[in-house]
Amino acid sequence: MQPQALNTGTRTICIASGKGGVGKTTLSINLATAMAEQGKSVLYFDADMGLANAQIGLGVDSVGNIGHVMNGLARLDDIIVKSSFGVDLVAGASGVEALASLGRVESARIIQAFSGLSTHYDVLMVDCAAGISSSVLAFLQACEERVVVGTAELSSIADAYALLKVMVHDYKLDNFLYLPNQVDNEQQGLKLFESMDNVVGNFLNASLHYVGSVSKDPMVNLSWQKSTPMLRLAPSAVIASNFRQVAKALLARPISRQTSGAVQFFMGQT
Repeated sequence: MQPQALNTGTRTICIASGKGGVGKTTLSINLATAMAEQGKSVLYFDADMGLANAQIGLGVDSVGNIGHVMNGLARLDDIIVKSSFGVDLVAGASGVEALASLGRVESARIIQAFSGLSTHYDVLMVDCAAGISSSVLAFLQACEERVVVGTAELSSIADAYALLKVMVHDYKLDNFLYLPNQVDNEQQGLKLFESMDNVVGNFLNASLHYVGSVSKDPMVNLSWQKSTPMLRLAPSAVIASNFRQVAKALLARPISRQTSGAVQFFMGQT
């Protein structure tokens, strides 16, 4: 079967966090897997250029990575690898200092490269590095939906707010989702969301969207050891149900066609 031409029906979702250690990549891998389970074709871009590790979580061995595309050694099509969980991966580089500190021009080149893909995907999930580097902000601008992941730790709350503040005040972005992770239960997740939404509303004059929360689970470490998403390792666990519910809620949202004015993933595709 010939691959379909790309079109603007691809849902682009950027997963970001103010700080590391909040479970962002675990969450991203499992959301991508849940979307694949729900019949969507999913491309996962590990955009943590300095410490990329999604290929471990997805159990694939990627020979090529985005660094090869940047250096002109490969096309983006050449480095995509298929996992056994229904998710295709564009691997980031790990331990490459030059890629860990990309500027806006280099980030734009990466974003534009996705317009040359020969295969259509229903969803592009961009798993960013933590923090507010130039590349993180460029990838956030390039996606239609921006998911900020946080936990109940005070440092995570403060850093998530700092990231949202930069996006709102300096980059004039909107359409944010705040996703509480590693919470004790759904009630704690909703309370954490409401607290962040109130602060963002009061001080940034913006609002957040809620698509659910994800609970703690001690088996997450085992899922990494086995290179298997939690959805497959423990499909009946509460956390697996959380991932499926959040994925379903994300997919149910209307695809936004409002752009940030910056270069977009799949810009110009019809």
